[in-house]
Amino acid sequence: GGATGVELAAELTMFLRRHVMKGHLLPTEFDITLVEASPRLIGAMPVEVSHGARERLRSLGIRVHLDSTIKEVRMGGVTLAPRTCKPGETPDQLLCDFTSEGERRMESDLVIWCGGIRGSSSLEPLGFTLDARGKRIEVPASLEVPGLSGVYAIGDSALCMNPATKMPVPWLAQAAMAMGRTVAARIAAEIGSDASTAENAALPVYAFPVFPVVVPLGGKYCAAVAFGRTFMGFSGWCIHELATLRYFITVMPMLRGIAYWWRGARMYAVND
Repeated sequence: GGATGVELAAELTMFLRRHVMKGHLLPTEFDITLVEASPRLIGAMPVEVSHGARERLRSLGIRVHLDSTIKEVRMGGVTLAPRTCKPGETPDQLLCDFTSEGERRMESDLVIWCGGIRGSSSLEPLGFTLDARGKRIEVPASLEVPGLSGVYAIGDSALCMNPATKMPVPWLAQAAMAMGRTVAARIAAEIGSDASTAENAALPVYAFPVFPVVVPLGGKYCAAVAFGRTFMGFSGWCIHELATLRYFITVMPMLRGIAYWWRGARMYAVND
């Protein structure tokens, strides 16, 4: 139920629907179920995006199980179970629709795992204190590894919590580059200052910038958070195309970038 799973479920549905239109499949010959362990889809994005994405998936005929975990993956299917309750939470508060059953066996011809990523295993033998889930180094806004002066963790190796949102910095390339700039500024400031008088509080810290995020939801329909606003549907798709165009013209000459973008936009527009 993260960005990858939501996008894949939507695009796979559109792909199969095209085969229905061509007469290769019947609508009753396939169905897609998305399983998410938290109370909402795409939990890193605003609540309205989560709700909009869920309604979009429902309109495409995709079943969504929230507050549900994968207990077992076996040949031919999976076993689902309600997620573990948090402190102060009761089972009846879960959005899981089979809480009373304890678990549910679901048959499937194909199981696709989109459960996210974890930090590099190369961190484990180095003796750092890692979080249990992602195997990342927990660092404050200074990005300095606790107890080790001058040692920093950034990108996929770092777990840095945003005090405003209570959420970790997302695993995005833009966030990793912003972290890199912060660490570079800190190192430059330390080199250029008198070590005996430098105060750690005066050094720059990570500012937790907000980055535009776009999640395609099948066809010319996207969820986008950009310019301080939320866009759903065709307007979100337009934001997606602008972001794609910006990427192309930053990694290659402008005219060539525009040509590549136009070719891709036209191809996807026809397929959708």
